[in-house]
Amino acid sequence: MKHEKKDCSYLTDDDVCQILSINIQSLRNKIHLGHPLPPYILPPASRKRLWPRKEFHDWLASFIVQETSVNSLEMSKIKRKRGIYR
Repeated sequence: MKHEKKDCSYLTDDDVCQILSINIQSLRNKIHLGHPLPPYILPPASRKRLWPRKEFHDWLASFIVQETSVNSLEMSKIKRKRGIYR
């Protein structure tokens, strides 16, 4: 049976790694070290971890960075203070 990603309500570890641009060992390390990650499911009698698609995307959306409204004059002052350019 072929795994159809677009019709599936779960992501696999491989899907999660692809979305986060990390390798599988990095994902395993993050899980082992207790890094903040979305909830996942460990089905009984299975070695595959499943990530509910909606919860994963909701978690990912919580990291959206809002654009700041710093104009170029303010940015040049910040850079000068930090010694980025003179």
